[in-house]
Amino acid sequence: MNYLNSKTFCASAWFSVRNDNTEQLSPCCAIDCTKTAFTNKSVYTLSETTNAWHNSEYMQHLRKELATGVFPPECSSCKNNEENNLKSIRTSSNKSIANNQLGIDFKESWLKLYFMNKVNYKSDLLVSIDAMISNFCNYECVMCNPLDSSKIKSNWSKNKDHTAIQPILKQNPLYLDNSTQLIKNINAIDHFHAIIKKHPITFLHIRGGEPFIDKHLMDLIKQLPDNKKKKIRLLFNTNASVDLTNHIKQLNGFKDIIIIASLDAIGSYAEYVRKNCVWKETESFIDDAMATTPAIIKVHCTVHALNIVWLHQLEHWCKDRNLEMSFEFVSNPDVLTLEAVPPDVLEYASQLIQNQGIKARIKKVVFDRNLHKQLLEYIDFYDLTSTTTFNKLLNKKGDIIPSFKIN
Repeated sequence: MNYLNSKTFCASAWFSVRNDNTEQLSPCCAIDCTKTAFTNKSVYTLSETTNAWHNSEYMQHLRKELATGVFPPECSSCKNNEENNLKSIRTSSNKSIANNQLGIDFKESWLKLYFMNKVNYKSDLLVSIDAMISNFCNYECVMCNPLDSSKIKSNWSKNKDHTAIQPILKQNPLYLDNSTQLIKNINAIDHFHAIIKKHPITFLHIRGGEPFIDKHLMDLIKQLPDNKKKKIRLLFNTNASVDLTNHIKQLNGFKDIIIIASLDAIGSYAEYVRKNCVWKETESFIDDAMATTPAIIKVHCTVHALNIVWLHQLEHWCKDRNLEMSFEFVSNPDVLTLEAVPPDVLEYASQLIQNQGIKARIKKVVFDRNLHKQLLEYIDFYDLTSTTTFNKLLNKKGDIIPSFKIN
């Protein structure tokens, strides 16, 4: 069997484990296991053993699909990105898991030897962990959700009957399933410590919430054994609201520190879509970390209905700093997808955006009037606790932006 000679081969499906804030296990952050065509059990949680999930019938089914040229339904996020010539979790993980050096063909890495005599779709090895330990966060981002932000969970719990979020809660019943505002995945902490002890982990990805404000989490990471640290590339997703330089300097002994700054806009637009952001501080923290630390700094942008008209400004900001950018498109909640945006607004945005993948995605959008109506209701709800409004920002400094509202 030729496992590696496929445009759909995914190293994460073989060698990576992730948990989310519902304690569900999966190979990556992009997959949606509930969409699988596999008819038997496909959802596993931290209450079950990692091995039970890792070599389950479902995971073997997934590996077989991906190794034989099939993008299964649950992997549509990567499929869509690649069709639009954008980076995907699949292509990124193939490079990082292969040898932790970008630019080297994964087919010529240790994976070639691993699969040389392989005769099945079982895996006895984990090298990558993607851990969500808590939803503790200081932001309330427009495209985020209660499972990933304690602030959103608090707000939505108080306003769960509001018509604007009812469709989203119906689409995602687990969002407010737990009455506790703060999710602490104690099981996840024990889980990833056990994996690090047993497997030759070379890649540890930490998500939140906002991990840098979680002192308990940071202490646990610092306490990892030195003989393990020196082999691990440590990656953080952060909103860059804290002094990155200070945190990076405290993380001694790791092979690499990679900071993925989640940015969706700049200036007052950033402060709107990422509520509680102080842009001048965020900008300063990133610039200082780039200038004074050996950390690898990158930017990840979530493309959605409320930042598409300002996205070009972030592109220029990153280009001025020679910062690598990656993108993903919101798919959930669907009220924030590009399908909710009027065609003339998307056309306006497309003329300014440089990234060809995003331009290609815009061309494929089919406007959904019902989603647009829901989006307008959601904007009104979101603006209730904002320091400004979306409409005011649309017309800031005389920007000539087509009307966002269609009756």
